Order: sequence, then C-alpha cells, then structure tokens
Amino acid sequence: MDTDNFTFLPPLVMLIFAGAYLLVWFYGSRVAIWWALGFFGHAVAFAGEVAFQPLGDQMRTLLVDAVFLLSYFALSQGLSAHFGQRLQMGRRIALALIGFGLVAYAIFVAESLRSELLAVDLTCGLLLLIPIARLGGWPRQMVGRVLVVLAVMTTLDFVGRSLVFAAMAPADSSFATYATSFYAYAAQVSGTLIGLSFALVGLGAVALDVLDRYRDTAETDYLTGLLNRRGFENMTLAHIDRMSEGAVILCDIDRFKRINDLYGHSAGDGVIAGFAALLKHALPPTAHAARFGGEEFVVFLPAYSKMECVRVAETIREAFGETDLSMIGIQDPVTASFGIASIRTGDRSIHAAISRADARMYVAKSTGRNRVVADDTSESVPVVPAPKVSAAA
Repeated sequence: MDTDNFTFLPPLVMLIFAGAYLLVWFYGSRVAIWWALGFFGHAVAFAGEVAFQPLGDQMRTLLVDAVFLLSYFALSQGLSAHFGQRLQMGRRIALALIGFGLVAYAIFVAESLRSELLAVDLTCGLLLLIPIARLGGWPRQMVGRVLVVLAVMTTLDFVGRSLVFAAMAPADSSFATYATSFYAYAAQVSGTLIGLSFALVGLGAVALDVLDRYRDTAETDYLTGLLNRRGFENMTLAHIDRMSEGAVILCDIDRFKRINDLYGHSAGDGVIAGFAALLKHALPPTAHAARFGGEEFVVFLPAYSKMECVRVAETIREAFGETDLSMIGIQDPVTASFGIASIRTGDRSIHAAISRADARMYVAKSTGRNRVVADDTSESVPVVPAPKVSAAA
C-alpha cells in the first residue's frame, strides 16, 4: 500500500466515528460525548502529522502528542462513564500533564525520539488502564468485557511498539525522518486497526445504553418509578419459566377519588408516590411491582405461597394506614385494600391469577375496605406492625 495514500485514511475513519458518537450523544447518551471527543482528537492527531509540518519537526511532534494525550484522556473518561465509575478527572489531568511534561523534555531538552515515543505511548496506555484497574472484577456484559480486552490490547500495542522502536531504530533517528519511516507507517496501521475495533465496540456499547434508557422510560411509571403495565407484561414474558409458582397481590387505594376531590390531584399524586415507596421498602427483593393505572398496583411474588403473600400484604396494609400524610396536606389516614391469588397449574398466563386477585380485592372493597382477602379465605394473618413510612419517602 502507498503510505502517502494511507496517511489520509486514519483521520477520515476517526472523524466518521466521532460524528457517529455525536449522533448517539444527541439521542440521549451522555457518555458518548467523551467518545466523540476522543476519536475527534485521533482524527486531528493523525491529520496533524501533515497539517502541522510548517511549524517545524519538534513543534509538530509536540502538538500531535498533546492532541493524542487529550484524546486518550477523553476515551479514559468515556470508559469510566460506561462502567458507572466516578470520573475523578483530577488524577487523569495530572497524569496527562506529567506525560506532556516528559514529552516536551524528550523533544526540546533530550532531543530523543525514542524517549518521546515511550513517554507519549506509555501515558496514553496508562490513561486507558485507569478505568480498567478500577473495575474490581470482570464486567457482566459481553460488550464491557470486549472493551476491557481492547483497552489492554491498545496499551500493549503502545508499549510494545515503543520498545521495538527503541531496540531496532537507527541511532540517528530524528523527528524529521520519523514521519516518513516504516515504523511510523506500521504504527499507524496497528493503531488504526485497534482503534477501529475500539470505536466499533464502544459505539455499540453507548448505543445499547441509549436503547436501554429508552426501554426503561417506556416500561417505567414516571410518578412512582415502578414498572408500568407494559413493563410488567415484558417482565412476565422474560420470566415465563417462573410463572408456574408464586402468587399475585392486587392493591387499590381506598376512596381515592375523594382524596383528589378534597385535597387536589397534587395530593393524590403524593399518596400514590408514598404507597409506591412503601412497596419498594416492604417487598422482598424477588418481587416485581407495577402501577397498573390510577391508584391500582399489582405485585408478583415468585415462589411465594398464598399465605406468605397474605403476611406481606398485611404488613403493607398496616404500614400504609399509619403513614403520616400531613406533609402533603392530608390529616386523615388513608387505607388500601388487597386481593391475593395463587398461580395455578392450569393458568395460561399470569393474567388469570390477576383476574382472581381482582375478584378478591372487590370482596375486600365491598366488605369494608382496608383489608386483605385471598383465595378461599377472608381472614387476615396478624403480623408485627411495620415501621411508619413518611409520605415524603
């Protein structure tokens, strides 16, 4: 391949990826902006080998290295953000400045091409390794694992090629001859191939994050943070193998229309949010809770018996009846009614159990409200009262 023609390929490829990351950032990924800056820096650095030539060999090398350090600083930030880590920009800035100082010393004081390459490559590699070292374990998602492997490969490529150059380059190698050397061409090829892989996997990672965010938004109730009806439907499809056992609790806040009429819809929203907070606090980790609409909630407890669900429902009922709602202007206690049904062997879906729980809840409503009614029984199981939960929770 003609090295002169290849010179224009890396900056073009990196610029295209920078644009792709900007597009993903526009559609909601806050992480993508770091990746966009990183690959835009790559494009500028690769193009700078030619564009900065009028500035002289030493100044051109310094500027190219500075842009590379900035781009790997951004990629390091992007990796940390993807893995949910605190960015800790101070440490990365300090490392980048130290690396830049070593590069400047190698160029203008030591006038050593070997030292300059080692300084910039080692600093860029260390910037990438910071988020990897902070993981504390193997990422659970495959895309995260691939990013780890590529980050390590990139660092090994940096250090390896610097050591090879230090061992094999002629003693009279200079900044003027480096740009046209075979080593520079080989470094561009390896850097472009690994960078291309890194860019593709990173783009997939941020795109998946955006899709997950949109999915969560579509499946989460905005007021309570619980699943909505659509999210609950998808959850049952994802756990269809666990639908053969367990039980369903259907909950409905008593006289909710009266609350809205007397205290206003804002207070009504506060009651709903307070009930949802209580569910999150009182339910076991294996439970799946959803707001089915208005003041109605549904809970699925896999592997729970009917009577175990009665105990859970009684705990929630008692705690909700004792909840302090004065902060939202409601002085009187507010209660809820509960219907419980077990999943049966012949049920084709969880909706069969929900229908039976709904019928039990109607019985609870029609026989006085503020009670728990389960399949084949209207008896409540006494439990130790749960701690009070404020409506502001």
